[in-house]
Amino acid sequence: MSQLTSSAAWSALVAHQRVIKDASLRELFAADPARAERLRGQAAGLLVDWSKHLVTDETMALLSSLAQQAQVSAWRDRMFAGDKINETEDRAVLHVALRNRGNRPILVDGRDVMPQVNAVLAKMRQFVDRLHSGQWRGATGEPITHIVNLGIGGSDLGPVMVTEALRPYFRPGLTAHFVSNVDGTHIAEVLRKVDPERTLFIVASKTFTTQETLSNARTARAWLLDQLGAGPEAVAKHFVALSTNAKEVTAFGIDPANMFEFWDWVGGRYSLWSAIGLSIACALGMDAFEELLDGAHAMDEHFRTAPLAENLPVVMAMLGIWYANFFGAESHAILPYDQYLHRFAAYFQQGDMESNGKSVDRAGQRITDYTTGPVLWGEPGTNGQHAFYQLIHQGTRLIPADFIAPMESHNPLGQHHEILLANFFAQTEALMKGKTLAEATAELTAQGLPAETVAQLAPHKTFLGNRPTTSILTAKITPATLGAMIALYEHKIFVQGIVWNIYSFDQWGVELGKQLASKILPELTGTTQVMSHDASTNALINRTRAHRAALPPARPTPVRQIAALGQAIWYDNLRRSMFSSGELARMIERDGLLGMTSNPSIFEKAIRGSDDYDPAICALLARHPTLDDVAVYERLAVADIQGACDAFASTYRRTRGVDGYVSLEVSPRLALDAAGTLAEARRLWTEVGRDNLMIKVPGTPAGIDAVRELIASGINVNTTLLFSVERYREAALAYQDGLERHRAAGGDVSKVAGVASFFLSRIDTAVDRLLAAHAAPEQVAGLAGQAAIANAKVAYAVHRELCAGARWQALAAAGARPQRLLWASTSAKNPAYPALIYVSTLIGPDTVNTVPGETYLALGAHRGEPLATTLPAGLEDARGALARLERAGISLPAITAQLLDDGLAAFSQSFDSLLGAIATKRAALAAAAR
Repeated sequence: MSQLTSSAAWSALVAHQRVIKDASLRELFAADPARAERLRGQAAGLLVDWSKHLVTDETMALLSSLAQQAQVSAWRDRMFAGDKINETEDRAVLHVALRNRGNRPILVDGRDVMPQVNAVLAKMRQFVDRLHSGQWRGATGEPITHIVNLGIGGSDLGPVMVTEALRPYFRPGLTAHFVSNVDGTHIAEVLRKVDPERTLFIVASKTFTTQETLSNARTARAWLLDQLGAGPEAVAKHFVALSTNAKEVTAFGIDPANMFEFWDWVGGRYSLWSAIGLSIACALGMDAFEELLDGAHAMDEHFRTAPLAENLPVVMAMLGIWYANFFGAESHAILPYDQYLHRFAAYFQQGDMESNGKSVDRAGQRITDYTTGPVLWGEPGTNGQHAFYQLIHQGTRLIPADFIAPMESHNPLGQHHEILLANFFAQTEALMKGKTLAEATAELTAQGLPAETVAQLAPHKTFLGNRPTTSILTAKITPATLGAMIALYEHKIFVQGIVWNIYSFDQWGVELGKQLASKILPELTGTTQVMSHDASTNALINRTRAHRAALPPARPTPVRQIAALGQAIWYDNLRRSMFSSGELARMIERDGLLGMTSNPSIFEKAIRGSDDYDPAICALLARHPTLDDVAVYERLAVADIQGACDAFASTYRRTRGVDGYVSLEVSPRLALDAAGTLAEARRLWTEVGRDNLMIKVPGTPAGIDAVRELIASGINVNTTLLFSVERYREAALAYQDGLERHRAAGGDVSKVAGVASFFLSRIDTAVDRLLAAHAAPEQVAGLAGQAAIANAKVAYAVHRELCAGARWQALAAAGARPQRLLWASTSAKNPAYPALIYVSTLIGPDTVNTVPGETYLALGAHRGEPLATTLPAGLEDARGALARLERAGISLPAITAQLLDDGLAAFSQSFDSLLGAIATKRAALAAAAR
């Protein structure tokens, strides 16, 4: 028997438990009207009510005696004094010094640590102020809008929990992200969400050797330099360190002036108050961070000075010991009724279970006759009510629970918060009171059920009650009240560790797995059979290695295969849900998609065929009820194009402006109006405000004149609706004219880009119809499905001829990019043709293929022979096919001229349909609002 369980205080509680275990909380409340007033306390903005626990005044006095016997007050005072109470690591335990807002001297080895603490806080404030004022900028001169914290354990859980809990206090324009897991998926998903030019990485590792954190940091560094196309000097503009290892920090590329120190007397799971909280300060501002410290300090002072019987951390700790050691409770639930606190329980899983998950006492003896730390868990209410509350209410296990709620919401929508609070109060009452068999029987009888049914159902509808709960109320979740709440639980954990006679501030339990992992890591890539572990581990490692060795070499996606051959695949589709669902980000990251185009028909289908745009339309009309349908369309389109441009911004940077473009079309109604096209194109360019935008202009004579002027003014242009080789030549020469004028005016031609959209399947549709009706079928045999590809190959020959000319070479020497041919209308309209007929046959350098949804899916599913360069080959055969068509009386120039007219009419009709869709939508939304 241990000294603890043989003590007088422990024995008295054992005897008392035999007496009280069958007591009824209902009866205790009925017999003591003042119970609720007496069994509660307040401190630091928190009200803690423990009246719904299976305790009496005698119970609380006996628990207080146990705390006194364990010398809780003396150990507490030693902690605050800076004594090295973490004896296994010979360290002080001074997270309280980090938030010592009264600046009372706290000594470690005879030296006051407060000047160091205050110096780091001042350094954090200076850094955060620079960040928020825009003085700190990334390598390209952009301000920081994304913070990514790279850490694990206490270097992650605390900052994640606090930033989530205090999301209403976020600085406008800043987002915070956290990466902890060494699973590459974690950092990959975060990197998809951030803009490298505007991202700051905070590497949180005291030694700067933590395997998981440094693996993620190296991946982030490689990604950043690749995305920016920059050298190692860019690292210092995008990385800071929370560490004490200046040598490794410097070697990584971080300026040691941007290294924030913390000390060995700061335990990892208590470190959010230190420089580890830099991500919190960046997200919320330093004033809010210091308010967090203020709240924790207020609870520290309560814990340091209040008598044990009135001391909230002590009361909560002793109640936990009461149930764990005298009722056999194995777990404890934390149930916050506030969505912002959704990571609170997860944070204290580490805080509690890593601190008090010990089976050896301070004397080094194995603990065999009492239990230590409980399993701690929880989720926000009311989600938990529909998940695991059944077990708490009617299960066979006793599970004490803490219910936490703010009396005010940051989002007072309708009756939401009243409903939430009603559930909060109802659950604690239900757990306390339960429902007797008599009550269940009466309730069922009142429903008019037969007696036999009542007798059958009543036992299932009874609740034992007597389920202990603590209610914690605060006015509102603010930085100060959150700080107080965290400190409350920290000190609770401390007190329980003292009573259990264990060391709560080391964590040797995590070391063994780390040691074995470092041994296994090289074995996973070795060549000899692994035999150095137990039979099970050996077999699992060898099975995994055999599986991985048998995998075929990773094959690039078809989109990436084509990119490697010099052709970019762009997506001919755009809808708002592609952003919110992450679909577009996945296409870029997973497939290697390099750009996107849009047109009125695409927008019409997106708006008419979904409710994605309903909130935006409602918001627009609420602010601007007189907007006409054209203006509504433009507002929606500009927002979508901006979102797509932002999604492709990293592609644009990585390819140095070769790819990453998104196209927006001028109104088809302006196709024959050069001046109108120019004015609208310039306006849209300004409204979208993205360097990787391309303005789509139809290849009419008026449109080509506009293209010349737009390129001359430095605006990127997608010249569209090109069907004939001659019209393509005119568009290409207009591009060169514009670049020459731009250069002559002092512009940088390397910053201007253009494509010429050459249409395909529509040509075959028109030609094949004439071939099928031809009077002499033998004269046109074999020409079906040949015209569009042949026409494209001839156009590509013109492209290469122009690029080889002296005029273009002079522009290229000045940094100009060629106007790439873009294959448009590349879906196979004839089901007899292969789905990829206009893709696989036209792969070549300096081209783009813009594919619609079905063609993109077919391309992604391609598993045949690797795709290869096909465009330059067969030029003479192509010319021969076109000549045969001419001899057969099928005039391609006449067909392409008609196709241009038809295309303009179709685009105008699509635009009208688009406006009709908006009119229908706004009418339906207005009716719904009424």
